[in-house]
Amino acid sequence: MAYQYINLEYLYKHSNGKMDVVAHMLHLSKLNVQMYRKEMIEYFVNASWYKLAETAFWAKQKLPLVGLVDFSAKMNELEKLTHKGEDVEAIEKIIREFDEAAPKIIEELEEELQKLILE
Repeated sequence: MAYQYINLEYLYKHSNGKMDVVAHMLHLSKLNVQMYRKEMIEYFVNASWYKLAETAFWAKQKLPLVGLVDFSAKMNELEKLTHKGEDVEAIEKIIREFDEAAPKIIEELEEELQKLILE
């Protein structure tokens, strides 16, 4: 099934057919998306730029695992912007985009996880 956000081709290809590994990574990715969403909003509201950059750094590393390459690139940009402490509007825009997409991303990860559980 084609999803709007996630692309699991890489994950399945590199799991060597170990569905328990895929399930574990889907679960961790779901938790990570929830955590990144919460932290980005909190750190932005509190102007905790260093912490926001740190969250963006980890997100850009982890999101490609489940095919969220576009958001990984946006997290890279967010990290750069927060290090400079400039362009608060651009920072807010990236966070808003991720915040709006996160529920659907989580839903897609959960849907794929449930398929594995039922197999």
